[in-house]
Amino acid sequence: MKKTALWGLAILTICNLFNYMDRYLFNSLAPAIKRDFDLTNFEVGMLASIFGLIYIIACPLAGLLGDKYKRPRILGGAMFFWSLVTASAGLARGFWTMLIPRSLSGIGEAACSSIGCSLVEDYSPKAWKGRAMAVFLIAMPLGTALGYLAGGYIDAWIGWRWAFPIVGIPGMLIAFLVWNIKEPVPDLGANKDDFLTELKNNFKNLIRNKTYLYAIVGYTAFTFVTGAMAAWVPEIMVSAKGLSLKDGNIIFGGTMVITGIVATGLGALITDVLRKRTHRAAALICAISALLSIPFLIIALYAEGRTELFLWLLAAETFLFLNTTPITLIILESVKFDQRSVAMGFSVLAIHLFGDALSPAIVGWWADKTDVITACITILPAGLVVTAFFWFLCFSSQKKSCDTKIQSLEKGEK
Repeated sequence: MKKTALWGLAILTICNLFNYMDRYLFNSLAPAIKRDFDLTNFEVGMLASIFGLIYIIACPLAGLLGDKYKRPRILGGAMFFWSLVTASAGLARGFWTMLIPRSLSGIGEAACSSIGCSLVEDYSPKAWKGRAMAVFLIAMPLGTALGYLAGGYIDAWIGWRWAFPIVGIPGMLIAFLVWNIKEPVPDLGANKDDFLTELKNNFKNLIRNKTYLYAIVGYTAFTFVTGAMAAWVPEIMVSAKGLSLKDGNIIFGGTMVITGIVATGLGALITDVLRKRTHRAAALICAISALLSIPFLIIALYAEGRTELFLWLLAAETFLFLNTTPITLIILESVKFDQRSVAMGFSVLAIHLFGDALSPAIVGWWADKTDVITACITILPAGLVVTAFFWFLCFSSQKKSCDTKIQSLEKGEK
């Protein structure tokens, strides 16, 4: 890879790291915020969910802008904005004043999910696409883990309010580096169709694409599960397992660091190797890894000892994060070149609208009627079964798509 590409990949990875660190900082501090603001489980779930609701509205719009204009400019400006509002969250005095920065940060972070992946793919030579994407996507679990670790340590050190500016201000500085990276593909703005017309046409094309559609439905169920885990596993550790907020975040954050690096990298390597044998390898990896995570997740939720909890959670998250790279490659490669950013935007809209925008509040509502562990045991394994089912359908649809193309070529030769 050229130096320009390596620099671009490095800056984009740091941007994605801050994206997820910022996003999950609130979840790491939720028990302390709940205590200080005297919130119910449902209200805490709503604060986690409101981010996703705003985020999903902004994602397809950010994706379409990324397909028409200079992506580094859009992404850099968005990063500065989300970092600024995150820094201001430390000033909140109650539910409603915390709701405002949580909502606004979703607008900025939408650009990273919609635009970042297409930039990384354009920077990467074909032989390195899986590994380059893995480097970028490792920032997801790693940033999530750092968000939990930062929240736990800063809360124990000087209080939870300071965590927001400590994380937000460096992000504002990184935004200037993102703004100045080079656009790897020139003239992406050649198509000047009406904004809403193009958005509508892109949506029609995407929902007719079975591979894309099955991949997204499975990804939505997967995000429903991981969103609920991110919101409620720290609460389980504090309220049900008797750990301090700091210790609970260290355990959860520690598993995220290890599995984020190992599983994401391993998933990318397996994908690159198996795709030499079949182009459908990515979908198969996604489906099988989702199923394998279920027993380990159930055991982890029932685990009593600290070491036992850490090890079973580590196993569950390893299988969950194996699919990080392959599912992203499926989405990007199932659509036309000039629709990748908007395809990512629509995928992010779907997975958050019906995934982690709903799951924290749904689990919180059920936890108020039962308890948090019962709510998670009832809901999360079922979500992973749905995930695997649709990813197996995605695997099947790729074969049919390939057979159709071969038949078309044979007819053309005749």
